[in-house]
Amino acid sequence: ERPRTPATAFVLFSKERWRTLPKMPLTTGAQLLSQEWNSMTDEEKGPYVQQSDSAFREYDAELAEYRRSGKEAIWKAREGRTSVRKLLSMDPERPKQPPNSYALFLAEAASNTGVPAQQHNAGVTQTWKDMGDEEKAVYQEKAKDLMRAHKEEMAEYVSSGRAAMWREMVERHLPGGRPLGAFQL
Repeated sequence: ERPRTPATAFVLFSKERWRTLPKMPLTTGAQLLSQEWNSMTDEEKGPYVQQSDSAFREYDAELAEYRRSGKEAIWKAREGRTSVRKLLSMDPERPKQPPNSYALFLAEAASNTGVPAQQHNAGVTQTWKDMGDEEKAVYQEKAKDLMRAHKEEMAEYVSSGRAAMWREMVERHLPGGRPLGAFQL
């Protein structure tokens, strides 16, 4: 069973407070509760925020475990919500694809400036385009080393039988039990 998203602080407040309101149309009640919530101090909101934060921490832990267990992939397979290729790559034990040379450069540039990557991508992209082959070679060599290590990890993953086990599990849960055929890792 997929973990359910917990209620926000406002929703917890609304559920508690709704019972005390006189009978009225839903929209009117929602407006009153919203106005009341917005006029509350942080101290008054505190118990609801604390309860919500606690529930979200628990939810985050449950969701991470749900994803690690492979149950999310099973759910997506049953619901037909993702491609077979994507399902095969969702194995939590499968080695992750390493970054390419540009991604390595982008990560280094972000760490040097302290500005989130999304905020300075355009300038960094132009810097990358303006770089010479010798400057790019450093990042390309790092990317090649990471790719070599990734290929070794993938070979071990496939030879250990974990890839075949994941493939069989995905096939068992596809709608209609259809085989995967030629799809490869």
